[in-house]
Amino acid sequence: MDMSEYDKLNNYELSQVIKRLRTENQLDEAEKIGKRRLEQYTHESKNNDKSINLVKNQYSWILYYKYFKNNPNFHVKYYKQLKELLEMYKDGADKYSSYSRTVDLLVKNVKNSQISSDQKIYYLSLVNPDNLDNEIRPNEKNPEKKPLDSIFASYVSYTAKLLHVKDLDRFLSFYEKTESKKPNFANSQNKYWHMSKYYHAKALRGDLDEAITWLKILRNQLKSGIIDQFIAEALKKKDKKKALWYYIKSVKTDENYKKVNRSFWYTSNLLRELGKVEDSKLFYFYFKKIRDKYGYKFTDNFVIQEFEKEVLNVSDKEAKKKIDKYFYELMPKEEGTIKIYFKDRGFGFITSKNNIEFYFKSNNFINLKDTSEIIAHKKVSFLPEVKLNFDPKKNQEFSYFAEYVELINTKAEPNT
Repeated sequence: MDMSEYDKLNNYELSQVIKRLRTENQLDEAEKIGKRRLEQYTHESKNNDKSINLVKNQYSWILYYKYFKNNPNFHVKYYKQLKELLEMYKDGADKYSSYSRTVDLLVKNVKNSQISSDQKIYYLSLVNPDNLDNEIRPNEKNPEKKPLDSIFASYVSYTAKLLHVKDLDRFLSFYEKTESKKPNFANSQNKYWHMSKYYHAKALRGDLDEAITWLKILRNQLKSGIIDQFIAEALKKKDKKKALWYYIKSVKTDENYKKVNRSFWYTSNLLRELGKVEDSKLFYFYFKKIRDKYGYKFTDNFVIQEFEKEVLNVSDKEAKKKIDKYFYELMPKEEGTIKIYFKDRGFGFITSKNNIEFYFKSNNFINLKDTSEIIAHKKVSFLPEVKLNFDPKKNQEFSYFAEYVELINTKAEPNT
């Protein structure tokens, strides 16, 4: 059909032609006539004619299929078309547009690309989050598996992850703005990781009490030493010993050294600042050993010059012994009183000094000769833990647990 013949069609008729051409895979022709109609409306200032949205939607799908869907590097190679599609809906997209689908592909491909973090952030900044679909998605490839996070949640969590590393102020602004729309996460672990970055940033900006409480909660949900690193980093200026304990905890309770290996380096630095030079040296050389094991580079920013004059071969056994030493020695414990203990069921409750009840099991005790020693009203020390409460019968947001419980005045070397 000649272009002049397309010009005679109204917007609805033309949109249907574009749709038909797309199904017939005549994408070049469809792109040409769609672009022509949109340019005509721009030049003739017919912005009040809402029927142009029918053409806009079909044209957006042409761009999506032609440039993006089957082109894994579209965000680099087809930057002009990407920007055109995203700007087309800068004032709002509807459910019939390809906006969300395009952003979903953008996120997936940016994740796998070799471009710099700054470039990734730039491409993602072109997106208007308000236009994204926030409905949880079925897993189309494997319907039997758990559903997927909404496109909005996927975009928000990945963009936030990049900003969290590059610019904390921008990260906080982005998080708080997008959080008002309540990203719909199907995967609770993704949600908790997203939250952990926010509270880490808040803690680094000085809002310690609430932020660290939430980081402790999220640590128990995620069971990752990375969160211990977040807590330690926030505490370093205020309390070096407590920060040191959290770095130690990250490798004591999460032995995935491939992820938490930097805790050994931070531990070395803090011990050095605290005057424990020999132990600092031990953790420094063990850090080098772990980096080498996983093929990670030992870059100049890790080097402690005074230790480079010698070589120390630290065994796993030696490192573990030191980890245990500082873990028990520096543990930030509270004191309380056993309120009640159900001997036949092996659990009970401890009342802390600020009148909070902590649940414990008999196997949470350390240095205990026999469970017959667990008696109501006895004084104990314990590591307080808090978790999210998922029991609808309990009218409270959190549940409190006591770990590493020890009868006061019966201290001995821990059994390790």
